[in-house]
Amino acid sequence: FIWTRKLFGDKAALLATFLFSFSPTVIAHSRLVTTDIAALCGIMVTLYFYIRYLDNQSPKNFWIAGIAFGFGQLTKFSVFLLVPFVVFLAVVWAFAHGQKLSGMIRMGWKALLIIIVGFVVIVGPVYQVHLLGYDGQKQKADAALALNSYGNRLFADPVIWASDKPILRPYAQFGLGILMIFQRNAGGNETYFMGSVYKEAVKSYFPIVYGIKEPIPFLILFGLAVIGLFFRYARAKEWQLRSWIKNHFAETAILMWVFSYWAASISSNLNIGIRHLLPVYGCTAILIAGWLTVMYTAIKAKRAYLIFVGVMCAWFLAETIMVFPYYLAYFNEFAGGPAGGHRYVVDSNLDWGQDLKRLSDWVDSQDIPKISLDYFGWADQNYYLGKKFNGISGGQYTSAQQFLADNPGGGFIAVSATFYQTSIASNHYYSWLEQYQPVAVVGNSIFVWHITR
Repeated sequence: FIWTRKLFGDKAALLATFLFSFSPTVIAHSRLVTTDIAALCGIMVTLYFYIRYLDNQSPKNFWIAGIAFGFGQLTKFSVFLLVPFVVFLAVVWAFAHGQKLSGMIRMGWKALLIIIVGFVVIVGPVYQVHLLGYDGQKQKADAALALNSYGNRLFADPVIWASDKPILRPYAQFGLGILMIFQRNAGGNETYFMGSVYKEAVKSYFPIVYGIKEPIPFLILFGLAVIGLFFRYARAKEWQLRSWIKNHFAETAILMWVFSYWAASISSNLNIGIRHLLPVYGCTAILIAGWLTVMYTAIKAKRAYLIFVGVMCAWFLAETIMVFPYYLAYFNEFAGGPAGGHRYVVDSNLDWGQDLKRLSDWVDSQDIPKISLDYFGWADQNYYLGKKFNGISGGQYTSAQQFLADNPGGGFIAVSATFYQTSIASNHYYSWLEQYQPVAVVGNSIFVWHITR
């Protein structure tokens, strides 16, 4: 709200806050103990105070920017992408203000100093606290084990070497986290996507998932906002790129971050959920609200425009209210709604084990004495289902005959959407269930069948 109001005014600020706060994806992940929303917060704080420093390069703003940067680095290892970005942003600022190569280099060094402040004042001390009671030799041994298969030893070996050095230990531990993220990315992830299972990332994954996970009225407003951007550019008194960036630097910086993060996400080797795009959700809300406001000032049919935007906002709000409380499983009408999303993607887009308690409630309400469950999640299945729980795994039952051999009188079998869709598209362990109609779909993420002779 504060940042949008500063750039585009009160009405835009209210609209940006509305679009952000009622996003099903934001609501779904705000209540989870994961790093995705934290990363979004850290990035927004870092960019806001860093851009404020570039606009007013006082010693006070320098230190605040450094502290904000350090805070951002604590939220999620992927926020390390801000390191090259803030340096690049400093160079862009110098370019926009007509500085020559020496001035760009000088601004780049200032950006590096802010990065150093963030690590020395915030990251190092916080990681040092986490190392209390953790022996240096053990830390080094653990780092060597974790990075044993890391390809580029130019990065891995210095981290291992520094892991038992008193002053460097906290930074080595942070560096270990960064390298493990790169290692995880290189390894890829088995992903179900639109009827197929992929071992490596698919470039179209994030654009398509974004297109089916965001409410349609939001996407319409997004498209309208892009038109608003052209209005903003067309109305500029100066068409020269340098002048444009200078006069709209914060807006340009936000847009560059959105493009940069999208590019990094599409080129990464991990396709496990739209949550990985959350670091751009705040910036996207700012830009959409701002450009829609700019378009309002330029358009002649203001009343019709306001009515249209109002209808889109009402539709957007209705979508969010109607999907309660299944926000994680939200899909728009392009995908057939929450009930149809599993045909396109699963994993954290739909199924993170969040419906185990709902399954337990359903089993109790149906007075079912026993249920076989292949569960994609981390909750304690025995705790929720008790003696009614019979744990199974993919491949244990590959036909109705095998299931009935263990359940002569018939029985219930439940499979999480992630395991079911992945199986249908790859190993076919659960293909035999396609001939049966589920008796229940719990929270859109757990399918339940009743198998009888």
